[in-house]
Amino acid sequence: MEITIDSRNDVTILRLHGKFLASQDGPLFRQKVKELIDSGNRKLLFDFSGVPYIDSTGLGFLAGSRAAAATSLSRPKRARLQW
Repeated sequence: MEITIDSRNDVTILRLHGKFLASQDGPLFRQKVKELIDSGNRKLLFDFSGVPYIDSTGLGFLAGSRAAAATSLSRPKRARLQW
């Protein structure tokens, strides 16, 4: 999985591309989110339009990142998820 980061106004956008497999991608994803929160980013938008698959452990990583962001008063949002 690849992560690109953009900013628009006061919103930080994380665009994810490729399969999200927690064993491979979870630690990278968690670290990126932590770095952004620690550097003061409070509005995070996760764009999943380029993610064709997320394994069940990957969903757990997403939930954990959301909880970490909420604890730091960030407001994470998810975009373009397809069920």
